[in-house]
Amino acid sequence: MQTATDERVEKFLKTLDGRLHYQMKGEYCGKPVWSDHYHDKKMLATETERMLATVESEGLILSPVNTAMGFAVGFMVVNPSTKKPVFMFTEQQLPKGYDFRRLSNLFMSKRNINLAQACGLPEIVNDRDHYDY
Repeated sequence: MQTATDERVEKFLKTLDGRLHYQMKGEYCGKPVWSDHYHDKKMLATETERMLATVESEGLILSPVNTAMGFAVGFMVVNPSTKKPVFMFTEQQLPKGYDFRRLSNLFMSKRNINLAQACGLPEIVNDRDHYDY
């Protein structure tokens, strides 16, 4: 059963994701495919702090990813129970003072690395260029 805290966390992350990120359905070789797209909006510093605190307190995973077909750094928050992303955003959507380096304190933590490995996520690399071709 889901607790009120779980529901609040889920609602917060889904709302933030809906404001910053969306998916579009397309077709490739006759098969349906989904592509990620990002709104031209930024997170507020308070939202960013709450999101980072939520990742830590709720045992979620923060992982850097490449976006824009590999031409921009992004991040995903993954629920280790479902192994699915619950929130995706680009580095450009972070408020002033937040960037790859600042978020690396969290995504390179031993807890985060261990959870990501246990979920079978790609290796997390602390090199911004790895996510921005």
